[in-house]
Amino acid sequence: MTKVSNTVIEARSFLPLMLALAVLGALLSMILLVHHVELKVADELGIKRAPSACSINETFDCDVVARSPWSELFGLPLGAYGLAFFLSACVVLAQALRRGGVVGEELSGWLVMSCIASAASIGLLVVSKLSVGSFCLYCMGVYATCCLMLLVCWWYGRHASFFSRLATGIALLRQYPRRVLSADPDASSPRWISFCILLIVLCSFMMPSFVAARVGEKKAEAQFSRQEQEISTFLARWRATEAVAIDLDLAPGAMMDHGKGEPAGRVRIVEFLDLECPACRHFAEEMTAIMELYPKEVHVVLKNYPLDRSCNPAVLSDMHRNACFFAQAGRCAGEQGKYWEAVDFIFSSNDAEYDSAEEHRREVVRMVDTLNLDPEAFQECMQSPRHLEKIQDDIRQGNALQIEGTPTVFVDGKRLPTPSVRLLKAILHELVGRDPD
Repeated sequence: MTKVSNTVIEARSFLPLMLALAVLGALLSMILLVHHVELKVADELGIKRAPSACSINETFDCDVVARSPWSELFGLPLGAYGLAFFLSACVVLAQALRRGGVVGEELSGWLVMSCIASAASIGLLVVSKLSVGSFCLYCMGVYATCCLMLLVCWWYGRHASFFSRLATGIALLRQYPRRVLSADPDASSPRWISFCILLIVLCSFMMPSFVAARVGEKKAEAQFSRQEQEISTFLARWRATEAVAIDLDLAPGAMMDHGKGEPAGRVRIVEFLDLECPACRHFAEEMTAIMELYPKEVHVVLKNYPLDRSCNPAVLSDMHRNACFFAQAGRCAGEQGKYWEAVDFIFSSNDAEYDSAEEHRREVVRMVDTLNLDPEAFQECMQSPRHLEKIQDDIRQGNALQIEGTPTVFVDGKRLPTPSVRLLKAILHELVGRDPD
């Protein structure tokens, strides 16, 4: 068995080759880190992203691998760990190259580190095959780099026993912290290298947050730019739309169309809604903010278009089985002056999970107590067909206007191409002639 010597190994081939591999690994790790963060930010922002260059087919798909839970460890992308390892290797190798070479013990230390990196690479490759079902070409490049570093370390010390070199390397790595912390003047170089490695590790672990912030800004700017273009297109379409007549009964009474805001305002908004519709609830929340911005210029009127085939013949499937009931309950509360409060209550009730549609109806009926309604009057109203007839009249109008979904919004008789609050604000700015107060 050949003993591992402390003879200086010439740097003309080993160190440049290892340094080149470390630089290659750092570049590949940075690509992986950026790709992972970009994909994650895009998913969080709901931005559709074109497949990555390395997403070739089902077998080789970097996007699938990056979205898997195996792509992170303790909340950090694996690319950050790879970046820390390879950049640290660059610092140590550059220092050795400046010194002129590495001794046998240091080569054994590199053998241990390369073994650990290669074992992790093989483990991740197996995970990609068995758990993820796809391979990442950039990841495989990192794995190959680690294995090449192991091969180089083995080759330059091949005349000694592999396992004895491993034992020597492990002993060296265990002694390294004591050497750094000792008062030995010769420990100044290891201290400096340790400081650099610590700084590299910290920067590598902070890198995902930095990249996420930069990517998020760029994605947000691009998304905002696209939205601005879309708003401009929709605004042009709205201007070109011909206004239609919508029958409104604004006279106070049981059969009135409920409105909010200034009836004599400059702009009238008519919304056909479904009280079981999540999009309608979101739009209603945004409309509340708009009404606060334009209190004297806007009048909003609600008309019912429940996507419920029990009262809407245009609906052929069970979309919202309580929508007709909720529309009637809202109007019955309106007879007692609590229409808008009832709408808010019904929308908020949609947050909970119910075992059946009947249980959800019972929850809505609880608004009689919450809103201090007359229970007998409310019960009589719900049993009467008068409001159902009014709701069906709204539905007939909606069908005549070719409404296919909710919310459908008309501003001064012109249908919005899409129920976008930003589009609505742009229209209000144009009609009112000023920005909101």
